[in-house]
Amino acid sequence: MKKDNNKTQNGGDLTSDSTTKKNTKESKIGVKNVLGLNPNAIFNGSNSNKSKKTPKPLPPPTYKLNYYKYAIGVFSKVYKRSDIKWRVFIVIIVGILMSLTSLFLIQNTGVYISGLSGIFQGIARIVKIILKKNDVSQQTVELVYQILFYVLYLFTNIPLIIFSWKKMGKRFTILSSIVVICSNIVPLVLNQIPGINHIFLFGRTRVNWVMNGTQDISTDLFLLNFSSQQIIYAFPMFIYALAAAAINGFAYAMAVAVGGSSGGLDFLSFFFAYKKGKPIGKILMIFNISSIFISSMMGSFIAGGIANATLLDAQNNIVGSSGFAFENFLSQNLISGVLYGVISIQVLNALFPKDRVVKIQVYCEDVLAVRNYLYSTNFNHSLTINTSTGGYSLQPKQNFEIICLFIEIPRILRQLKEAKQNMLITVTPLKGIDGKLSVEEALN
Repeated sequence: MKKDNNKTQNGGDLTSDSTTKKNTKESKIGVKNVLGLNPNAIFNGSNSNKSKKTPKPLPPPTYKLNYYKYAIGVFSKVYKRSDIKWRVFIVIIVGILMSLTSLFLIQNTGVYISGLSGIFQGIARIVKIILKKNDVSQQTVELVYQILFYVLYLFTNIPLIIFSWKKMGKRFTILSSIVVICSNIVPLVLNQIPGINHIFLFGRTRVNWVMNGTQDISTDLFLLNFSSQQIIYAFPMFIYALAAAAINGFAYAMAVAVGGSSGGLDFLSFFFAYKKGKPIGKILMIFNISSIFISSMMGSFIAGGIANATLLDAQNNIVGSSGFAFENFLSQNLISGVLYGVISIQVLNALFPKDRVVKIQVYCEDVLAVRNYLYSTNFNHSLTINTSTGGYSLQPKQNFEIICLFIEIPRILRQLKEAKQNMLITVTPLKGIDGKLSVEEALN
């Protein structure tokens, strides 16, 4: 009986133990559900005084990664190639675009172009009117006009090209010179085709003027009498100005993207901006707009006064006189010229804002290898190396950042590509900087 009682007692103890374990388990579950804590940490006697173990990195992912390649800027496919033949090909295309724009949208229509070329345009109109006033043959007049408009501007660039060769580097100078040559020689050659200077793509902008007693519609005055129905000739001129600004702004952005420029005053502006560290973009814009007023003063006010011509309507009735009238200075030529200058700058800044300050951040596995390669080349920028922790691997990672101008992005990207490292590159525009910024000494 004692044995049986013992068995019963032992059996009861076993039941009690299992019940206790069950209750303990339920208590743990209750703690976990209510407090959101790990119950083992409480019932196993662990405390917060003990040092926590460093979490182990997660195993490699078993899913498939899809890689998407993004590009920086509209012309990334243009400037990502570093070979000189490709860059020469691009600036030739740019020169041809600018030459066709100069002929069909500017010379033939009366729109004033900005910069040094616009000043020569005003001078060419004065000389053309003087020659026609003295009954010089039309063929000679046109030839002299084209020489003054294109050839004289081309020769003016020669000392600027020599200056750029010595100060800015040979590649920048060569690429810019190709643009200058193509944009002036091509229209000069095309002007030898009979009747090409009378082609109007979006409507006529010339009206009937009488000078020396004979009707002549090719005096290039492009002046209108806004009190008559001839105001309709002003609207096509505005369309020509918008089209010329869009095309030349696009072409100019392409030239800058591959390391060139449009020549002229760009040689000086690039020198002060990237050699002296004094960006003069605003000063250059003011000069370009001012040059349009100078061109209008010479090509409309002075040329119109010298011509002293009369304006005829559709029935050949005299409706106005050119003379030295101030209203000729404030003509549709001036308005269209200002429109051209403003829109072309806006297109350039939208496509390739060369003077904007940006931050380039590079993420790669071997930061020091990329850093050492950059400084082994002609790289004069300072860079900052940052250390962070990878969110997935929890391993220390490094990246570096560079502060530069937007125009320097193509060259820096080419140098990073030559380092032959897998990397992610981000470019962030900055509102501005307070201090000195080192830039490339030569745009090669």
